[in-house]
Amino acid sequence: MTTDRDLTIPEVRDSFLEFIENFHAQHSFERDFRILAKELDIKVCSSNQSKAFTRKDGQRVILVDMSTSDNRVAFTGLHEISHHLLRIALDGSLIAYLKEATYDNNDLGVALEEEWCHEVAAMLLMPTHLLKNTVQTYGYSPLAVFQLADCTGASLPAALRRVVESYTIDVHAVLIDNSAKVLSSVAHGVKRKKYPIGYDFRLENSHPLITASHKPMCVEYFEAPIPFKNGQRKWKSKVMSAINHSQNRTLGFFLDSYSHDNTDQLVLDL
Repeated sequence: MTTDRDLTIPEVRDSFLEFIENFHAQHSFERDFRILAKELDIKVCSSNQSKAFTRKDGQRVILVDMSTSDNRVAFTGLHEISHHLLRIALDGSLIAYLKEATYDNNDLGVALEEEWCHEVAAMLLMPTHLLKNTVQTYGYSPLAVFQLADCTGASLPAALRRVVESYTIDVHAVLIDNSAKVLSSVAHGVKRKKYPIGYDFRLENSHPLITASHKPMCVEYFEAPIPFKNGQRKWKSKVMSAINHSQNRTLGFFLDSYSHDNTDQLVLDL
């Protein structure tokens, strides 16, 4: 990228994601963070914390807590590598653009970097071509999330964010277990992002997400209130939901309409 002006924050993010897409293709879409670290000459160390840094001698290092689940270790390792990739991107100019765009506001810069590295880790774990194949088969639906997690080994919350954040569609998404506990939720899009649902609470037994009759590998359609953690139930939406019987997980997409089951609203050019 060549430009005679400073980049805006959205432009820095988009440039970072474009760099990652090209980088990953050049590395044969490798998803093992250990192999990527070796190819990038990044030293991997086990620790009770997770962190990325560069030593005074120039050696890039990531610390990864290896005591967590395999899914968590895989995602965390890619997340920490992403911090180094941001500094490598465009020969170091991209991180400079970020500092300029945030006017050296360190707190804002750190928050944006964490958000982007989380997104990039998901891209590296669940490459765009696998996402594309899944969406073409299952459409924009909870089934696409279940399949993407299954074919990549990613956790359901990570796969949920990967699918949802690849679209410009306004949605609240809720993942629950068989006890109706909310394990993860996502609020995405201009209309909904500022109203997070929350997690680590249980839905009331009467909520349609629980009472709906779910058939294996089928999407159910109904209307229901968005189950905010604070108990507010006034905002009703159309819902697409499905159940993963092997993991006892139910996933619901709360939407404005059902008309968004195609790929023309994907953020990336898939």
